[in-house]
Amino acid sequence: MKYKHFAAGVFILLFSLFNIFSETGLFNDVQAQNLNTENWNSSIIYLGTDGRLVYHSDEEGNRIPDFSHAGYRGGGISLPEMPVRITLDPSQSGDDYEQIQQAIDDVGAMEKDENGHRGAVLLNPGSYHISKRLEINHSGVVLRGSGDDINPSENTVIHAVKTIGDVSVQVGTGNIDWNIASGSPLTPIVTDFIPVGSRIFEVDDASSFEVGDDIILFHRATQEWIEAVDYGGRPLSAPNPWNTSESSMNITMKREITGITDNVIAIDVPVYNHLERRLSESLVFKPDFSKLVTESGVEQFRLVLESDGPKADNHGYHGIYFDGVEDSWADNITVLHFRNTGIGTTNSSFVTIQNSRALEPHSPIDGARRYNYNVSARSNNILFTNNEATEGRHCFVSNGTASVSGVTFKHSKSFGAYNTTEGHRRWSQGLLYDNLVFRETNTNRIIGLYNRGDWGTRHGWSSVHSVAWNSDPDGKQIIIQKPPTGQNYSIANQGTVNGNGPWEGKTGYIEGTGKNPQISSLYDTQLEERMNYGIAPDSPAQVTATPTNDNQHIKLTWSHVSLEEAELIIERSVDGEAFVELANIDSGMSSFIDESVDEKEYRYRIIAKDQDRMSAWSNVASFDMGFSTFNLLSPNSGAQVRIAGEPKQNLSLSWDEVKTDFNINYTWYLDKDGGDFTNPLLIRHTEGPLVQISYEDLDQVLIAAEVDSGAVFRGQWAVKTNDGPMEMWSKKPFDISLIHGDITSAGNEDKRNQPYELQLQQNYPNPFNPETTISFSLPETGWVTLDVYDTMGREVGRLIDGIKSAGSHQTRFNALGLSNGIYFYRLNIDGKTLTHTMMLLK
Repeated sequence: MKYKHFAAGVFILLFSLFNIFSETGLFNDVQAQNLNTENWNSSIIYLGTDGRLVYHSDEEGNRIPDFSHAGYRGGGISLPEMPVRITLDPSQSGDDYEQIQQAIDDVGAMEKDENGHRGAVLLNPGSYHISKRLEINHSGVVLRGSGDDINPSENTVIHAVKTIGDVSVQVGTGNIDWNIASGSPLTPIVTDFIPVGSRIFEVDDASSFEVGDDIILFHRATQEWIEAVDYGGRPLSAPNPWNTSESSMNITMKREITGITDNVIAIDVPVYNHLERRLSESLVFKPDFSKLVTESGVEQFRLVLESDGPKADNHGYHGIYFDGVEDSWADNITVLHFRNTGIGTTNSSFVTIQNSRALEPHSPIDGARRYNYNVSARSNNILFTNNEATEGRHCFVSNGTASVSGVTFKHSKSFGAYNTTEGHRRWSQGLLYDNLVFRETNTNRIIGLYNRGDWGTRHGWSSVHSVAWNSDPDGKQIIIQKPPTGQNYSIANQGTVNGNGPWEGKTGYIEGTGKNPQISSLYDTQLEERMNYGIAPDSPAQVTATPTNDNQHIKLTWSHVSLEEAELIIERSVDGEAFVELANIDSGMSSFIDESVDEKEYRYRIIAKDQDRMSAWSNVASFDMGFSTFNLLSPNSGAQVRIAGEPKQNLSLSWDEVKTDFNINYTWYLDKDGGDFTNPLLIRHTEGPLVQISYEDLDQVLIAAEVDSGAVFRGQWAVKTNDGPMEMWSKKPFDISLIHGDITSAGNEDKRNQPYELQLQQNYPNPFNPETTISFSLPETGWVTLDVYDTMGREVGRLIDGIKSAGSHQTRFNALGLSNGIYFYRLNIDGKTLTHTMMLLK
């Protein structure tokens, strides 16, 4: 397919769009005011001092993507004017299907010109009737009427009989296969993390690909990915959560290769979802698009699906459907009385549907009904603009699950909506609702980027990395929720905007409600920038800040893939103040050490620059050089402990965990009362805020201190951090009294060589959030596994898998990313197992 990015005509296009919107009145009073008072900027996407867009990523790498590729030929290209090849009048027979279909096929048999165009079938004014589906299944063919108004003496009105069936007018063969079986070979993507908004990645072997190839990016819904998205956001008690057997959950994106260097591939349109290799290995393959229809469309007619009345449910289901097309369009079309879809797409990309109306659906107000403008499965980069909808349930909707992405609905209006304009089900990605206006609504929820839970076919998380921008919901509610692994956004919308959806979900990113944004239309601004300046480099991803091996400096690491030479600009902020440039390095580098650090908190971000174009900012990575103060916890100061009984019995002592970004250990000290810990009686090193001292070792301390049997040793204990750039003691030591009892081993001889028992201690602290320490002892050296399971018996972490020597051991468990609840940890050595429970409480 032809490369989509062109630079000509953008100002004419934008000026024309402005005139269209002004003349048709699609801007309401609030939006008209916005044009005159553009004074508010978002903090995550705004126009910089040079007039170009600046994008910021959050800590997870989420950011608003570029939607400007939606529409005919990838956006920014005016629809072509096809020459008329055949002109028709209504027939006398009362059924015009045969003559219209024959004319379409005759034009389809003509030679294409250099632009892939054949010509148009023109329907003169009048009333036409069709008894079967009209199909434009040839490239370069347009079905054009003489106008879409109600009067047939001046316009073209096509009536579809009640028995028309599924679709009344179809553009495309409906015979395009995006499935993985149609492409060969299957090439793995080896880049570990491709963040939303990126266009460049590395594959295992690019030798079978060429610039200009159409490809499919395929991300299988593995068990790991399903778990990462919380089984679709469905309640834990609900049956049949999202699972790997459902092909609708596989993320599928159609793209074109625009560059190849070695095994690095660039594509024309960014990805609208993170592709994370640890969750699922993404694949690339070339599909069979031999039957793809291009450069075809429908224009300037009125399509009426005949019915028995407004609540009838036995007539035509869809009005106009694009099925198996690319670079095609609908312009100035009116569709009435459809049951499901007025104008929709499936198996299609780069389609523009503009200046059209999907009105007065006839059907029950019920499920799978009244989707005025609908993108279904495998719809990529579709643009709906300057359209109107009435009486819909879901007026502007994505109903295509995880194979839908890059869809823009903009500068359009809805009257009498009965339900929510939304991502409807199962992980549609990259939806933009831009300058929509709703009036006379019959529902309180108007736009939804949210969790739909158990509704419908277990819809769950309906959309991700999607945006509602500068829209007016008629004073009603816009719901924005954050799905796991992604984000949704509301920027400068009117009405009530919150995360209070019908199903549980974190509130998404909401900013500027009620404001007048400087960027009135996100799509138009993104399109203008791309047409003027081209495509910016990809953003660096997964920036981390960690201590160097000597714990003296800060090491930054990141991932970044590029086809061309670029520079990376690293900026640093100190204690939350403004960012300043720290370094300017070559894009081939993936790490940097900040040596100019002291006792402060630092924040870092990185941007890529090539040919005066700037990427989005990376995620911000933070590092705190400081240490939090900490207190001793247990046993309380002044506690008395009788050292008697089994020598392997332990005294457990704990303290607050030190909050720091350094990798630190702790040293526990026991000294006599009044000592200064310079010559302690006993020392232990530990990674976590807990130490367990055996009665055997304490008995040896009492013997060395010449404490008689039955006498009391008065001492004190304290803890110091170490292995960081500085040391810190607990706020004050705790007093402790040890009563010298009888140890049930042979006398007072050295008992350190006595064998240990197999023991698994209760984790500490418990409950915990998000870290806890697990201690155990082994009677002999052996291969040890220590695993953590949830209540369903699923392994959520393996903490140890290797040889451990006889003796006492400790390990830390970090439950970051896990849900509240009970978990089990199981110790196994040579077939012997011990199990305990623990509670995560956030």
